This record gives sequence, C-alpha cells and structure tokens, in this order.
Amino acid sequence: MDSKTRPVRRGMLLVVVLVIITVLSLLGASFSYWMNADVASVQALMDRQQARLAAEAGVSRAVLLLRTERADVEKWYNNPDAFRRILVWAPDKIGGSESLADQEKVEGQPAWRFSLVASETDEQTTRIRYGVTDEASRLNINQATREQLLSLIDQLVENRLLDLGSTHVEELADSLIDWRDTDDTLISSFGAESAYYMTLEPRYRAKNRPFQTIEELLMVKGWNGRILFGEDYNRNGYLDDNEDDGPEGAFPPDNGDGMLDRGLLPYLTVHSWDFNTSLDNKYRVNINLFQFSNPDRLPAHIVEDLSPEVIEFIGEAQQRGYRFRSVGELLGLEVYEDGSSNYDEMWEDYSAQRQLANRVIEEGEEGEESADRESDGGPSEAGAGEGRMGPGGQPSDEFDLDALDREIEELEGRGRGRGGDGRGRDTGSRNTDREADNNPDRARPEDEDERGRRPRGSGEPGREGVSPRERGAGEEEIEEPPPPPPDEEEDGDRGRPRRGRGRGREADGAAGDTRGRGGDGARGAGEAGGTGGTGGTGGTGGAAEGRERGQPLPNPITADQMAVLMDRLTVVSQPVLIGQINVNTAAAPVLRTIPGLTDSDVEGIISRRAQLGSEDKMTPAWLVTSGALTPEKFALASNLVTTRSIQFTVDAIGFADHVGAAARLQALIEIRGQLVQVKYYRDISSLGLGFPVWDDQRSEGFSFDDR
Repeated sequence: MDSKTRPVRRGMLLVVVLVIITVLSLLGASFSYWMNADVASVQALMDRQQARLAAEAGVSRAVLLLRTERADVEKWYNNPDAFRRILVWAPDKIGGSESLADQEKVEGQPAWRFSLVASETDEQTTRIRYGVTDEASRLNINQATREQLLSLIDQLVENRLLDLGSTHVEELADSLIDWRDTDDTLISSFGAESAYYMTLEPRYRAKNRPFQTIEELLMVKGWNGRILFGEDYNRNGYLDDNEDDGPEGAFPPDNGDGMLDRGLLPYLTVHSWDFNTSLDNKYRVNINLFQFSNPDRLPAHIVEDLSPEVIEFIGEAQQRGYRFRSVGELLGLEVYEDGSSNYDEMWEDYSAQRQLANRVIEEGEEGEESADRESDGGPSEAGAGEGRMGPGGQPSDEFDLDALDREIEELEGRGRGRGGDGRGRDTGSRNTDREADNNPDRARPEDEDERGRRPRGSGEPGREGVSPRERGAGEEEIEEPPPPPPDEEEDGDRGRPRRGRGRGREADGAAGDTRGRGGDGARGAGEAGGTGGTGGTGGTGGAAEGRERGQPLPNPITADQMAVLMDRLTVVSQPVLIGQINVNTAAAPVLRTIPGLTDSDVEGIISRRAQLGSEDKMTPAWLVTSGALTPEKFALASNLVTTRSIQFTVDAIGFADHVGAAARLQALIEIRGQLVQVKYYRDISSLGLGFPVWDDQRSEGFSFDDR
C-alpha cells in the first residue's frame, strides 16, 4: 500500500486508558480517604463514648462511697486514693482497679480512667482536691435572709472576687426575695414583681415560688451571666491565662486584673436539706416537748445516751418554765427560779440585731429616722441594709453607729415581753391542750411548739450506750417521705406580717417555707417554743427588772457531752431541716453569712477544722469543744449549722492513657439512706477539662498537694 494512503495512528487509545486509570486512581484514593475518615470518626465517637462511660463510672463510685461513708468527711471531701486517676479498664484488668500502683500510666498500654475533681482556695493559692462537694457547704437561696444575701455579695465585692458593674447589691438581694416570695408586693424599690417582668420581651411573671435551680436566677431582675458565672469559664476555681487577658483578649470576657471573679455560682444552692435525725437515723427528741422530769416515758436511746444528771437538769429547767432556744445553749446555761436564764439578754440582743440587719431602707430614708419607721410597721424581720443607703437612695459607705445603737435599744425595749417570734407572728401553740391531755409523754401545752407537733422518733426503740462517733450514716434506714416539692409549701407564711407599701418595709427572710431553719434568733426562738419577740423565755422576756430571779440550777453539762446532746436533741419539731450550713466544708464567705459570727470566729473555725479528724467533727459540737467558738456564740449559731449533707455535686472527668479523648460530667446526687436520686445531670465537656489529669503535681500553677 502506498504510504500516502496509510491511516495516521494518533495514540488516542493510550490517552483514554491513561485517563481511565487516573480517574480510577482518584476514585480509589478518595474512597480510601473516605473510609479512613469514617473509621477515624467512628473511633473518635467510640473514644468519646468510652470517656463518657469512664466519667459515669466515677459518678457511680462516688455514689457507692457516699451510701456508707457519708458522715465521714475525710472519705469524700479530699480522697485521692479513691478518686484520683482510678483505672476503669485495661487489657489485663477488665474490671478496673483501685490500687495505688495502677494510678500511674503504663506506656504503650491502653487504659481508661476517671478522676473526681474540685478546687479549694485559701488566702494564697488555689489547689486541686480529689473529691465531691456537698451542697450544705453553700448558702441556700430559698432560705437565706436578706442579711445573709447582702453579707455574701458584699464581702465578695470588697475582696474583688465579684464584679457587679452598675448593679446595686440591694437590687440583687431584693429581686431574689421578691421572685421567691408568695405575694406581688415589692420588698423595696430595688425589688421586682410581675409588673416589671411583664414589661420585658418576652414577657413572663414572677415565679412567687422557691427556686428549683441556680440558673433560674438569670430570669431575675439585675442578675446576669457575668454576675452568676463570673470569669471562670471552665469552672475550675483557678485563674487561667485566657481568663486574665483583658477585654481585648480571648473568650471569656474579663478585666485582666489578676483576680479571678468566680461569680456567685460556687456559693449558692437550692438543694440543701436533711432529715432531723441522729447519726443512726433515730429521730431527735425535742427538749421543749418531752417531759424530762419523767425519764420512764422518754425514748430508750435518750435514757441510755444521756446521763441521769443531764436528764434531771433539763427536767428541772422545764418545770421552772424555761423554753430552750437551741441545743447549743445547754452548755453554760443557768436557769433561775423565775424561768429566766443567763442567756436571755444575749438572745434579746441577737434578735434585735437580726431585726435591724434585715430592715429595708427605702430611698430617701436614713438611719436616723429608724424610730419613725419603727412606729409605722413595728419591728421587722431581718435582712441587712441599715445605713447602707444614703440620701436619695444612693449607696453610702458611711455607717452611723450612734443611730445603730439607738435602733437596737429601741428594738430591745419593744421586744421584751412581746409575744411572737420577731416577725410580729403569734407563736401560740395550736391544738396543744387536746394533744397534751391525750399524751402523758408530752410537756404541758405551754411547752408545745407553734405547730403542736410531736417528734416522730419518740417511740422508736433506743440504741443503748452508743456515742455519735460510733454510729454510721447509713446504718439504719428511716422511713421518711421526701420533703414536699418546692411549690407545695406548708403554711409557714401564715401569720407573717405583710410587707407594707409605705415606710419601714420588711424583708422576707426565708421564702415562705421556714419549716427547716430551726431559727436564727427571732425565728429560732419562735420555732423553739413561742418565745417573746426578742427570744426571751416564755413570757418572761428575760430577767424582769425589779424582780428577784432566785438561785440558778446547777448545770452538770460539760463540753465533752455536747456531741451526744447535739446528735440526740433538738428544739425543732419539723422532720426536715432546710438550708443549714456545713461548718466542716463551707468556704469562708459562706461561713461569714452565719449571723453573729465575726471574721475572727470564721478564721478560728477554718483553722480548727483542719486540725481535727473526721471522728471529731461528726456533730457541730466541735465548734465549742475545740475552742473555735465561745459557748455563747455556739448557742446562737447551733440552730443554723450542721456537719453533714445528703446532696453532693460530682465533677467527674473520664480520660484515657493512649488517646486524648476526655469527657467531663457534672451530677448532683441526693442520697436518702440507700436510695440515690440524680437531681441534676449535665455534660460540661464543652467548657474544657479545667483540671490537669496527669501533670497535677507540678511546682507552679494549678496543682495537687498530697501533703
């Protein structure tokens, strides 16, 4: 064939083949990358789930320990042996291990672990601790008085631990009280009721019920995220670099002042309550209701645990007409023949101070006008604020001590001999004549409490010869219905004086339901037995002037006996105590909210409790036996404090040795005997771990000190 007619071979087939091979290669590579990505994604999800399960194992471990060791603070407050880097799974230890040797990483071996973390702060440093946090170490906003709320916020602001911006302290306290009380009357011009909230967008009404969560405060006038949560974005209690880089720095917003603003969240709770029972779960005996002059009719465990001399002393004091206002006052108490005591004047002063501290000063009112305001509405309940506001309602740093003294004298003069509990409430007993006649175990009608109740544990068989230190928290389960839900309040508000719309308004000290407080002076006196408005004994109003008091009873009670007395006895008939503060674990700002305690008292409590073992701190009696408080201070504070809790917040971190996956869970658990209920549960991994899980014993920064 002629070469000129031969067809030209252009190699198109080769090009097509190469294109096909290239496309197939790209498809294969893409598919491979896709498969690898899916495998990595599934592995990451699996690791994340494993980390979450490891954290949940930490929550379960806390529950297991608290069921049996709740009364031993050293077992759950800071226990690295039980809560630090605990092995959940490893190839050679499928069931995990709590051995100290297994708390260290083994290179090249996969393992999953958990740590239960928290922080504690002193004046110099913030340290890691491995344990849980009890809710009783915080201030219960459903029970806190105005005085307590203002005290907490004030001290945090003064120490540069809280930035309120342009918000007034009184606005936070009064709006909180207006939100939880049961009426639509403003406590002050700083407060807010439904009329204010209905002007917002979206509109809503004031709840007029107790708080159910702390975050609910974000709905209250004046409260916002910065005040509640502060700068501590990861909630570890430590000032991290991104929390101290100024307004132009990274999130979260902060002022760059070198001080951590934790907000109010670490100091507040809505969950703290406990049963009014002894450590072995027998109900306590109300010393104002049972006739101690007849020991044969007392519960067996009372006769066994209390000496005959103590029983005789209480019985003779009852026969003289004395009304006990706290169990703590038994130490050093002198009861005279007329029914008065050496503590009457102290209780009167205390009650008058609480009334004064809880007064609401309206705009345009000054401390010197207190006498006029007193005549408008009578003595108010308490809640801080006298001398707080200057002319025109502006904050004032000046405090008129002369005016303060005059008002205290005025309140004392009006309180002596006046019936009521310091709120203007009639504390006369209800249905007491019928109950006393039908039950010889009772004291006489005049010895009934204001609700006419009898402690439920009075008829239980006793446990002989057992001290509080020998009894366990979960040894004997009580059959007690749970406390009523927050919206099913008892009639604790009945008889409470209405807050007037004019001058001299009163602060709602405890959100309607006061059944668990046990009293703080004015309230405690009424709860303990219908005493005078200033806390005097029944009808005596203290030592009456111009009348012979007679000889005091010999008091056989010593400090060593107070642990048993605080555990077995009470002056409150209610089966549930709400909002008591745990002196074993509460931070200094919370301890300072206890009425009557000074800075030196709080320093003494913190110093002494660090030196004592858990067995010595089973009851609040250690406050006086260790010398942290005087007998007088202890008598006043004993109704408001506790050394135990049944609600705990667990901050659990689940992590691994071989991968970087981690999860952080927060759970609030409530333990009633062996029954455990999760009250609150959330995954806070998005906030960051906040705590070093391995390098936790470094020489600088946020670290753990096991000394």
